Amino acid sequence: MAVFKTRYNVDIYKMAKDGANDKTIAKAMGITGAGFVGWKRRYKDVRYALKQAKKDKSDSSKLNLHGFVKNQLPPKLQQAWDKITEYGKETSGYGKIEKMMGKESRHIRQELLIYAIMMSGFSLSKALRKVAIPRATFNRWKENDADFVELYNEVEHIKKDFIEESFLRLIRDGDSPATIVGNRTLNRDRGYGEVSETIVSGMIGVASVQIGELDLPPEILRAVLEAVKQRELEKTAQKKILPAGMMNAPMPQRKLIESKVG
Repeated sequence: MAVFKTRYNVDIYKMAKDGANDKTIAKAMGITGAGFVGWKRRYKDVRYALKQAKKDKSDSSKLNLHGFVKNQLPPKLQQAWDKITEYGKETSGYGKIEKMMGKESRHIRQELLIYAIMMSGFSLSKALRKVAIPRATFNRWKENDADFVELYNEVEHIKKDFIEESFLRLIRDGDSPATIVGNRTLNRDRGYGEVSETIVSGMIGVASVQIGELDLPPEILRAVLEAVKQRELEKTAQKKILPAGMMNAPMPQRKLIESKVG
């Protein structure tokens, strides 16, 4: 086994936090995979470094709404927000918040409400309770205060930014469903759009083009024809409503295919 040095723990931690697996780390350290397994078995510091790196990587990859809007509030209002948060933990906190907010100007109350909306997961009801502002006051602001309306509309942009950042974070982390959705939407012009399939008269068509109309090799058309015949027989047997002699009557698309395969 290769000689292990304590300082290697730092390198192992950094590589693991950056997403390197055991094989990659072993190669970087100049040892075999089996040698690295031996290090993990023998040295608890190596195991700790890997465990801590995994935890720190997970924590740093999490994008939460609080972290996203943390710096949205102007510093001058942060003190007021801290008091609101502190009072909110008390049984009689709502009355204290209401009294405090009553002393603030309308503009400051509006800014604190907007921030509360973002910090409440964009829930207006929770935000109004958080800053002790009646819904009637909110409705009056929306009806008569153009500046507030403009401020409130910014919430929608921030929400979209947060969702977009979360979505892109998933793609960067290799999330397959997110990558597929991203390609189908953002890269639709590069050929990643979905192809819709429709069923018309028992035949599968793409973009309203029937298989019988396509210039396909006879062996492919013959296989399709057999499948269509079988499907028609199954559907007829299930419904049991066709008059005698109708079971073998070819459908229009079937007739077109038969004329091509002979």
